[in-house]
Amino acid sequence: MTKKMALLMALIMALSLTFTACGSPAVPDGSSDPGGAGQTPASSEPAAQADGDKIVLDVMHRFSDEPFKGFFESITQDWLQKNPDTEINMTFTATDPYAEKLTILMASNDPPDVFFSFPGEFLNKFVREGLVYDLAEEYEKNTAWQENYNSALLEPFRTEDGALYGLDYDLTVKLFFYNIDIFNEYGLTPPKTWDELIHICEVLQSNGVLPISEGDADQWPATHLLAILFHVMVPQEVRDVDYNPTSGEWTDPAYLDALAKYTELAQYMNDDMVSITHGVARMDFATGGSGMAFLESIEITNVEEDSGGNLNYGMFKFPTIPGAPGDQDMLLGSPEGFSMSSKCEHPEKALDYLGYITGPEVGKRMSSEIGWFNASKGSLDKATAPQMLSDVYDLLMGTKGLVNWIDNECHTLLRDVFYSRTQEFLNGTMSAEEYMGLIQAAAAEAKTEMGG
Repeated sequence: MTKKMALLMALIMALSLTFTACGSPAVPDGSSDPGGAGQTPASSEPAAQADGDKIVLDVMHRFSDEPFKGFFESITQDWLQKNPDTEINMTFTATDPYAEKLTILMASNDPPDVFFSFPGEFLNKFVREGLVYDLAEEYEKNTAWQENYNSALLEPFRTEDGALYGLDYDLTVKLFFYNIDIFNEYGLTPPKTWDELIHICEVLQSNGVLPISEGDADQWPATHLLAILFHVMVPQEVRDVDYNPTSGEWTDPAYLDALAKYTELAQYMNDDMVSITHGVARMDFATGGSGMAFLESIEITNVEEDSGGNLNYGMFKFPTIPGAPGDQDMLLGSPEGFSMSSKCEHPEKALDYLGYITGPEVGKRMSSEIGWFNASKGSLDKATAPQMLSDVYDLLMGTKGLVNWIDNECHTLLRDVFYSRTQEFLNGTMSAEEYMGLIQAAAAEAKTEMGG
């Protein structure tokens, strides 16, 4: 165990009063502790009766809001009905504190057996410690898994040596949502290139319409545009070196070109974007306050709710930038999956549970009940699905691959810069060169920490 991971052990006692760890006595369904985490007994029988009689799996996820929390509990109950010899202790927490609390538990002697995970550095830091179960052997001999999954969408969970450290639970991609009525009023059509996007922004702005609603007070939304712009504007071979914490330098001038594109687009966003949340910006778009918003496909449900179902809208993917040296054939987005602890005492049961919650049966329920998708094939009934969901599904199943969120892809020291300092770049109080200087310093520190 590295020094950093060992030091995290010291935090466990400090947080024990505010976070109910896996395996602790369960609290009532829907409750939450003072630290923002809740625990739900997912068994139909009291936990006290199950101890010693049933196999117990500890499961941790980050779905604290409805209907997503209820959906996850429902599919877990379905699996338990088929596995009466098993009990699940389910722990959940909101997305923002999830990474910190999972890190603490993974460094303890009682990690969750099955846990929600993002591919990239978020998961890789546990992989390097030997804390994550390699699913590759099970995947290769499980013909049902091979037949059910779109293998290209599992690639973010694979490492260069062929190991597989997670299965997809849900997929989301970042798209520009646009107001069809506003576009029609000014004779606009969805752009295919960057220049066409800028032209649309100029037309809307000149007519007193806010082109793009954006909210970056949450810090993570800005990193999504960074991710796609770096991917498109920076050569693959450069990013391969820089995104690796053992070798990253981040000195290529192409990063400044990407930031220049960000500055160009930001002038068409609301002036208060660094002080309002992503949810507020989405609401502004949904209620007709702007022509466009850069949102995740899983937010279709939110847009429908925010607009009361009255918004006439469509979506288009991030436009191409002719002449840019990066890869422009991929979608910005990520599988969000579940992984297993290498310390799991009942791997066969955990594998069965993991395969169920990420499989086609759950995929079909997911698309019909909450408008999400997983990586399993045929998870959408296109005969009955709304056209919007069908269009997104076609994009997902046809994509060459996914551009991962940069805050999950890169070392946590870089993520801290992306989160805490990007607003200064966006509001003009920090130059692009100064911003890249901070990223370079964080990369150097990460390299030292990793022994690179």
